[in-house]
Amino acid sequence: MLFHRIITQLLTASLVLFLIGCSGSELDNGDDMSFAKSATGKLISKAGLSVQMQDDFDGKAQNFTAQFFISNRIGYIPSTWTPQVPANPIIPPPIAIGNITPVGEILWSIGGNTQRRLISIYDGAVITGVAEHFSINATDETDPSDSSNQTQYDVTITCASGVRGSTSLPPTYQTYITNTNTGSIAFGNFSLAGASHLNVPIPRNAGVNSVMVTASYPGTVFTGSEFGFSQASTIAGVLKEYNPINYEFVPLAPQADTLLFVNFAASGGQIVNFSVTWGIDG
Repeated sequence: MLFHRIITQLLTASLVLFLIGCSGSELDNGDDMSFAKSATGKLISKAGLSVQMQDDFDGKAQNFTAQFFISNRIGYIPSTWTPQVPANPIIPPPIAIGNITPVGEILWSIGGNTQRRLISIYDGAVITGVAEHFSINATDETDPSDSSNQTQYDVTITCASGVRGSTSLPPTYQTYITNTNTGSIAFGNFSLAGASHLNVPIPRNAGVNSVMVTASYPGTVFTGSEFGFSQASTIAGVLKEYNPINYEFVPLAPQADTLLFVNFAASGGQIVNFSVTWGIDG
């Protein structure tokens, strides 16, 4: 009996050691899919450059988070500009920094199906996705009609496994808005004169799922009765109406393809300034 008990204990100990050894070898064989990488490049407003990054996870879908940073903004000197150096060199004044509109395009795919997200890049902009393969392309989308100086700047993209921290704010995206009443183009905002309205298309194939609208005018306190705002469909009509004075992101109705703004003031009356920020899934 004693011999049998000793043999049993030895077999049990060997089994425990075997299981521990198997557990360690699984991690060593690459089941830990953690990764991290980064890329930095220069963009110039209105110049058509890009900063790119891509990677895949050997056919294994996993969460990843991309974060963006902007640095080293300087007024851009066109290649045709030739500095004049007199006998006593004078340092030319710095060129004023102009507007920049960096946008990140994120493509992630699972099983050959690709999802697209567009976000405005600013310091600390973050988005999370699930993919077997992803690619990121950062470009400057400043409108050619922008009269400010061209600006050169660095964009850094960092990407790592995991998800973005919990927050009430989604990744955001702003676009140029054309005011068909005046023909003017402005980034993310417009002014609406009395007795006028404007339809703003909702960006498609960008991951837009919510919107925040603000309404203001210097020296004016609005109650919300001065204007109307609604989510609408070109087929179904008005889908959702609410007061944009309560500044927050509001989910978009699934069928919505347009935002409709109306200024109820008489012609020549109170002007309302609106801003539009899209919330992006991620």
